[in-house]
Amino acid sequence: MSEPTIPFSPNKVDFIDTPPTSPRDHEAIMSSPSPLVIRTSSPEKFKRKVASVFASLYDEEPTPKCKTKPKKVIKLASPLWKDTASQVVTGNEPEVEENKETIEKPGVDRIEVVDGDPAKELSPSVDSTDIESPGKAAEELSSMAFAQPELTEAMISSSINPDTAPTVSVDPIEAIHSASCPAVTEASQMEYVPSTIEGDVEKFKIRHEWTGTCDFDLITEKSIELQKKNQLDGLILYRKALIHDMTIAPHDPLIYIRLVNLDANLAFKDTSSHYAYRALILIKAGLQTITPQQSELSRLVYTAVATRLYTSSTVIIIDELQSMCLQAYRCLVQGLLHCAAFWDGLTVVKLGLEDFPDDYELLDLQDLLLGSFQNRHEEIVEDAKNGSVDNIIASSRPGSIYQKKYPWMAPKLFVRTPRLVRQVNSTFGVLNAEVRPVVFGSPGIASKSKSLSDFPKNADVGPLGIFATRDIEEGESILVDKSYACVSNIPPSTGQFCDACHAHLAPPFVQPAQICRPSCGCDISFCSRGCHDLAIGGYHKIQCGIDLTWLYKTGASRTEWDPRMFLRVMCIVLSTPGWSKDSTPQKNPLQHPLLARLTANYASDDEQVVRGQNWSYQENIVAPTRILSDLGIDIFSPVKKIHEGKIKLLANIWTPELIQTIYWRMLNNANNSKIDISGLQLDESFRSTRTPNSGPTMVHLIVISPNYSFFNHSCRYNVMWNGTCLNGAQDISALLAGDGPNQEVLKPGSSSVSCRAIRDIKAGEELTISYVGDPMGGYSPEEIEKHPKLAIGQTEDGAMSHKRMITRINLMKWFSNAGCGCGQCAEENDSGRMRTMIRVA
Repeated sequence: MSEPTIPFSPNKVDFIDTPPTSPRDHEAIMSSPSPLVIRTSSPEKFKRKVASVFASLYDEEPTPKCKTKPKKVIKLASPLWKDTASQVVTGNEPEVEENKETIEKPGVDRIEVVDGDPAKELSPSVDSTDIESPGKAAEELSSMAFAQPELTEAMISSSINPDTAPTVSVDPIEAIHSASCPAVTEASQMEYVPSTIEGDVEKFKIRHEWTGTCDFDLITEKSIELQKKNQLDGLILYRKALIHDMTIAPHDPLIYIRLVNLDANLAFKDTSSHYAYRALILIKAGLQTITPQQSELSRLVYTAVATRLYTSSTVIIIDELQSMCLQAYRCLVQGLLHCAAFWDGLTVVKLGLEDFPDDYELLDLQDLLLGSFQNRHEEIVEDAKNGSVDNIIASSRPGSIYQKKYPWMAPKLFVRTPRLVRQVNSTFGVLNAEVRPVVFGSPGIASKSKSLSDFPKNADVGPLGIFATRDIEEGESILVDKSYACVSNIPPSTGQFCDACHAHLAPPFVQPAQICRPSCGCDISFCSRGCHDLAIGGYHKIQCGIDLTWLYKTGASRTEWDPRMFLRVMCIVLSTPGWSKDSTPQKNPLQHPLLARLTANYASDDEQVVRGQNWSYQENIVAPTRILSDLGIDIFSPVKKIHEGKIKLLANIWTPELIQTIYWRMLNNANNSKIDISGLQLDESFRSTRTPNSGPTMVHLIVISPNYSFFNHSCRYNVMWNGTCLNGAQDISALLAGDGPNQEVLKPGSSSVSCRAIRDIKAGEELTISYVGDPMGGYSPEEIEKHPKLAIGQTEDGAMSHKRMITRINLMKWFSNAGCGCGQCAEENDSGRMRTMIRVA
């Protein structure tokens, strides 16, 4: 976003003992407490009890403990492990020289045409630093995890009466930090129990789900190397231990920094950067403790660091915070570099150098980021000269990461059950079609549906599609889908559109007497009483009275709409009973009906992702963090859950991986339209330095349609859809939706979409649309009249037409190089008209 919102620099406090650094190794030297010692009179009982507690840390019910090889022993830098000091894991700071070598000799990720045609570049490739400490910590993991952990269970017992203060009941065995340490369980986001990789090279198989989100080959290779060295399972357990520590001490930045280093080692550079940002938020707050700007968060951070260091010395605590601040900046800048977010990295490193102007690593990273951004900018300028780029700023500033599931999240968060499908069909609102599980056929073979009765109760039904429940005639209406999950680049305060459905508030479709305004005083308008009542009783009550105009002061970023849609989706989720922020426990947002029905576009676990997606520090980290804060969501503190009269602490559900998973689902299902209606344009007061200084700005409408999103794509589609975003030349008939007595005229600019059959469709046939407009390329009638074969995507000599080739490349957002599987794509593949494309380095 144009105005970075990252933690403000603290008021500097000068002490004699400033945080030391090593000019040679660039390592922050931090103090650490003495090793923890536990004594018990009954070792065997202690081992059994600890194993039971640790096995249930991340599940609501106890799970079987992992089977591990007895020969290996792990010494882990975490309070969960015996005889280990709680200290900073060193050796994981950025190695700038190695980064520089990689930047100078990048392994470019791109799509290349095998027969020698020009390649289509996707993203550059940068090496990662070899962060060794988490790997070293995990080299000996497994048997220690259950044979000699020093974890002690301490349950908080209490009646469910909220007026009764909980009493603490501690096991006689000595506790680790204090006698009041509660039992900790991570919320249902983490239920993964690692499996051991066989040491035999012949049995080795890459677990691609654990190769990270970074789309630079050399970094991915280092992640794979961890698997080859049998270190992955130890790192997985280490990560679970850190999440446990975070639940016990959620305001200690050191735990976040350790998690940053671990995720970076696993090549999940986006979550690594996000945790570094959260560490900075905590550190900056802690440094304000001795200033007039101190807050409750300041006191919580200060206390957490003081408790870990066993000190009340302000000098020591501030020194520790300053040292961690430098580490956090280094880690964040390093993460942004490896997410290819060079512009964002430059904005952050500038802030870091304001606090640490002489730090060699930050200065070197700044040089790398500047050089990388300049190279990218020059390449894009050249592309712009060729007409392949229409917005240099929007193309040069975003980073790129792989769209992947985060493998430590609970599988149930990615499951669509038969019950969910039945709920969808109960509100589908049509009689000639319904949502069913789909079985995709071989290339060129039509898909078939599968009965819900064939699935167990809680099974994942897999991919879904819309199927005809009876014969449908050409031109017959199939679906009219209205959504309130819609946003645009027009601020609601302008009063130009309905805040709920985005209908243009202008005659003749909306008369002035029909326009409703809320009594709460918020500067928004609605097109009807129905939209007013739905909004006021739903999403608006979550954001009522909150100034969110900063979301619209953005520029030309390709991902600028993401935060606005995230706000609307979060308000819909939080306004639903069971998902409100006051619910105990709060249900996971991914299981809300709006989000549970949506899926992201993930590759299977047995293949490596080959194409990155746009990613931005401002839109993907800073903005959602600020939105959650504005909505009153605490992203740090653990959540209490009452189970059988006892209180358990659950890890905070608002994790970086949860936020990014929501973003992936929005990206895969959002429909982007342009509105060309006179009088509906961007107000001058909301222009930024990245938008034109004068003239109208096209209105972009983004919609997540809850039912329309179940349509699958086919280049030989049988359903045509129409939105309400007229271009001024269309007839009003384009707004007609429904049939017979149910026919209606949709309001221009609204989020509604209508779908009709373009040919006769048999019962049981899948209903499909086009995701890319005209799949043949959108040639004009004049061009087709002159060259008839263009209508089927061919030139006169039988080769694939240029625009059809562009369409096939665009389809790679959702499909592999083989296309969508329709007859058109199959014929092109079999005939050799579609040239094979591979990813090269």
